[in-house]
Amino acid sequence: MKELCLYIVLAPLVGAILAGLCGRVIGRAGSHWVTILGVGVSFALSVVVFSRIVLGHEPPLNVNLYTWLGTGGVDFHVGFLVDQLTATMMVVVTFARFRRGSSGCGGERGPTAPITNTRKADSRRL
Repeated sequence: MKELCLYIVLAPLVGAILAGLCGRVIGRAGSHWVTILGVGVSFALSVVVFSRIVLGHEPPLNVNLYTWLGTGGVDFHVGFLVDQLTATMMVVVTFARFRRGSSGCGGERGPTAPITNTRKADSRRL
């Protein structure tokens, strides 16, 4: 389960890095598909985590990956805490991002509404 959570976080990052570093080689459409694939993998793995924690009734995951800072008696850890609410939100957020990214590959075409100045210009100088 810890590995799944790590892949959920890293899949879109890997897609973005590939699109950024190899964008000229794979082109604009290739960059779109690489990033959409990363988010799609993240969504699919989020569904697996959701089914295990919410539907399968596994205990919540609480894992410390590493200690970021330790001073005196206080330690700051970086890790995962995935309970039923977190698993649900992971599915919702990754689905929304996957759906938005895959609908049109690049967002909206052209301006949605021109920006205009609605106030009349004052011809008098003060």
